[in-house]
Amino acid sequence: ARPLLVRVLGKTKGVAGLYAQGHAALGGEAGPSLIEAQDRPSQFRRVTSTAENAIPVSTITLEQLFAEQRLDKVDYLKMDIEGGEYATLLAAPVKLLARIQRIGLEYHPLYSGEPYTRQQLFAHLERAGFENVMNRDDGEGYGIARFRQRQTECR
Repeated sequence: ARPLLVRVLGKTKGVAGLYAQGHAALGGEAGPSLIEAQDRPSQFRRVTSTAENAIPVSTITLEQLFAEQRLDKVDYLKMDIEGGEYATLLAAPVKLLARIQRIGLEYHPLYSGEPYTRQQLFAHLERAGFENVMNRDDGEGYGIARFRQRQTECR
């Protein structure tokens, strides 16, 4: 398995940083997980708690990533984590998400029985102060979306 790589662009760092955390994955809960390792395209491999053919990984939350990297603010968070965007972002507290200026993400179809919807994800980001400035949905559950913090007079 490859190390988790997350590009962190933040004014507090002064320059773009790269985060590497061994064999880890971003998710909604911290702890041991599995990444499906079936011989199929990566967009069909998910972080899960049960899988027959899988690679063990540690899962960290977005909140842990911010704490470990001592991030006060992030200018741009780009996320393409093959379905993990739902659990990761929905578990992130609104106050944490409000510290991000822009988000670019690819979203994926959900497996049967997953408790999330794209509408829940977008609503959670709106509660954190984001507006959706672009959404390209392919009609089959895949899409690309961009969000930015709403401008306020007192910023």
